Amino acid sequence: MHNFMDKWQVLFKTFYKDLNITVIQAVLLVLLVAVILKSIFQRREKSEYNHLLHDVAYLTLEKEQLEDDTNQLIEENYNLTQDIARIRKRNNNDINEENNQLFHDVTFLSLENKEIVFLFKRLEEENVNLEQSLQILRYMVFTL
Repeated sequence: MHNFMDKWQVLFKTFYKDLNITVIQAVLLVLLVAVILKSIFQRREKSEYNHLLHDVAYLTLEKEQLEDDTNQLIEENYNLTQDIARIRKRNNNDINEENNQLFHDVTFLSLENKEIVFLFKRLEEENVNLEQSLQILRYMVFTL
């Protein structure tokens, strides 16, 4: 009878050790899966964040280009205005024909300037929206 009890104790101890190892393995597996999932989510959010940064950089460059175009149009407008003044002084007889064309050009450039200013304002609004999205993403990344 004593031998029978010893066998059960050995069997129980072996099972208990295996059970401990299995529980530890299960806990480690769950932890590993959690770490992998967290890594996947972080990479996805980082990818989205980088995409938004790229969009912001692109819109910033586009905004700068529009500002340069606006400045160039303002300079052209100024130069055309000076040309009009010189033409008036030089030749009062032929001025009407040339003056009409120059005023048409100034009007056209002014309309283009207004369109660029409108696009610039729209880009600023989009930039603000992207910055807000970026702040939300940053908040989400830091809260994970």
